[in-house]
Amino acid sequence: MNIYIFAIAGLIVGAILGWIAPFHIPISYANYTSVAVLAALDAVFGGSRAALERIFDLSNFVIGFFFKCSF
Repeated sequence: MNIYIFAIAGLIVGAILGWIAPFHIPISYANYTSVAVLAALDAVFGGSRAALERIFDLSNFVIGFFFKCSF
């Protein structure tokens, strides 16, 4: 149950920071940003599924997250 509290708290903090931070992505990086966001969502949903199935491994999640987002 604690993982859901951290996930919801992280979502709220991220949304607030995204709302108030003056961060703009140049149009030339728009394609790369969309692929990076898709890769990050894939890693997060895969980690969530693994946590629900009780087979979650933090090292696999971190390596997969950064490996997918680096391309």
